[in-house]
Amino acid sequence: MKKVLGITAIALTLIHCSSNNATNSDTTSSFTLYGSSTAAQSLFRTSLPSPMEGATVYPGSPTELTMQIYAIWISANTDCSSPVLVQDYGSTPVSKDMVANPVLFTGSPASGTYQCLIIKIRDTFSFKPDTTAESNVPGGVCEAGVAHEMDIYRDGEPDDGQWTDLDGIAIDGTGSMTTAGNDTVYIFASTDSTAVTTRYPAIALSSALVVPGATTFYITFEDQFSVAWQGGDCWVEAPTMGFK
Repeated sequence: MKKVLGITAIALTLIHCSSNNATNSDTTSSFTLYGSSTAAQSLFRTSLPSPMEGATVYPGSPTELTMQIYAIWISANTDCSSPVLVQDYGSTPVSKDMVANPVLFTGSPASGTYQCLIIKIRDTFSFKPDTTAESNVPGGVCEAGVAHEMDIYRDGEPDDGQWTDLDGIAIDGTGSMTTAGNDTVYIFASTDSTAVTTRYPAIALSSALVVPGATTFYITFEDQFSVAWQGGDCWVEAPTMGFK
């Protein structure tokens, strides 16, 4: 089977539903970003492109879905310029299990409306299949409770070398579908992704972020288990991302 563009190599639409459930004094505001592994109650779902053509998907849900997260910024500008740091975990990323609905970031940027959100993450996800995936995916490759890695930015893919850091400097993709490369990458989400001309990937954010407030970022692998065409390992086809 033939590989196609990696995850987020095309524009995605991410939904944000702001809520003023964070209360503040006149001098302090708060912004919190939660994590989730389900799109329940979301107003919008967008499937990410599959790394394989014509792959069969099978039912199942991860019992653990871990992201490695470094930092988050928000910007009042659609081109993501002059970003404001919300929280920075330093040179070593923190692990967040999205199944546990964790707090990804929290901080106290100035009250206002922000048109851009930037997340700095490691480009590998770790996931553990449930018993449903184990029963349905052929070959027993998705053994329940066993961790598997998914590398979203890989060497030799059509988008290799196109992804950029906060300053617009190109990042070289490493790793493959069988061996993770553990690159540090940035995801840029703007209400006008066409304005983000010096950064990639530039993702469409359908509405602005409001501070004070809170929102939830989700990535779900539900019923998208498959078998990787290289190595026959457990894989996840076209997971879904968004805000809710």
